[in-house]
Amino acid sequence: MALGWDNNSGLVQGTRFLSNYAPCLGAQANNPGGTNIAALVGVSPYTPTVGGWQQSQIPLGSWFGTGGRQQGWGYHDQDATQNNSGIFATVFWSARFQDISDGTSSTIAFGEYRPWCSTWNVTRDGFWGANSYWPGSTAAPINMPVCYQEQGSLQMVSLGFMSNTYLGNNGQGEGFKSQHPGGALFVMADASVHFFNETINYEIYQRLGDRRDARDIGTDFGVSY
Repeated sequence: MALGWDNNSGLVQGTRFLSNYAPCLGAQANNPGGTNIAALVGVSPYTPTVGGWQQSQIPLGSWFGTGGRQQGWGYHDQDATQNNSGIFATVFWSARFQDISDGTSSTIAFGEYRPWCSTWNVTRDGFWGANSYWPGSTAAPINMPVCYQEQGSLQMVSLGFMSNTYLGNNGQGEGFKSQHPGGALFVMADASVHFFNETINYEIYQRLGDRRDARDIGTDFGVSY
């Protein structure tokens, strides 16, 4: 079904078809849309805080403090290779296999995604447009309830993670999510497919999103195969 956003009536059937899988920006500190995601997931132990905000979230960085464009922008190959923690950037770049130093079996390439739950995707000009925010990030927890009129959305509004139009702000709306109970499907860089529980440890989830964090995933990290 094609869905769009109408300023008068909200989410409506439209003319654009939106995919339910998105490439992964990695552990990027997506623009929090006015509310720091650390208020929900805690403060990263790898980065300092400035005025109560994580350094990694204002405006560059990742959960691991290794740098990263705020929304995964990559202006040229060298810039994106250095700054983007994931396999894909918002525009014009993807990692080479040699850039996935953590290994293809432990790095997310694509994940399930609900673009109609995102302010930016239902109001912008298409997934791959230069002003589009389609790619997903592990910054928001799996199945974060920022979908219009669904269970938990009122709490997200009260916490500031959803806009007044009841869509996820661009830091939270770009999280991976599905309509499967308890989690979402992900495609790793080695093309294997796994179901990740929405209760997965947040630190481990960031390790799976980051292609070069150099930290061990471990043998038991809450993932069902």
